[in-house]
Amino acid sequence: DPLLMADENSMLIDLSLIQKEDYAFPLPGAKVISPYAGRRKHHSGVDLKTCANDTIISAFDGIVRLAKPYYAYGNVIVVRHYNGLETVYSHNSKNRVKPGDYVKAGQPIAQEELRRNTFILKYG
Repeated sequence: DPLLMADENSMLIDLSLIQKEDYAFPLPGAKVISPYAGRRKHHSGVDLKTCANDTIISAFDGIVRLAKPYYAYGNVIVVRHYNGLETVYSHNSKNRVKPGDYVKAGQPIAQEELRRNTFILKYG
């Protein structure tokens, strides 16, 4: 539904209703430095503080739809999940998956070789 996330629409996911093995925080222990719909207008993602040698993991099971350099996102990965949600992992130093790969929640999908911020965008 293209209007799902248009303008001020949003979708909340209650992670307490999801089985533990079906969800993984993309960077365990990372500090959220810009929350969803944070200070920036039209910011529909979450910024996490990363460090050198961090491994980014898939939040949910899904199919990799895109894994390549993409404009201002740098090396980006888009994973489509069973519920229609897509997660986007950008500014990766190295993508470890390719389009068509099936990934499980908690599976490593990207590597961070430099200290920078990783932008993770979630939308329907």
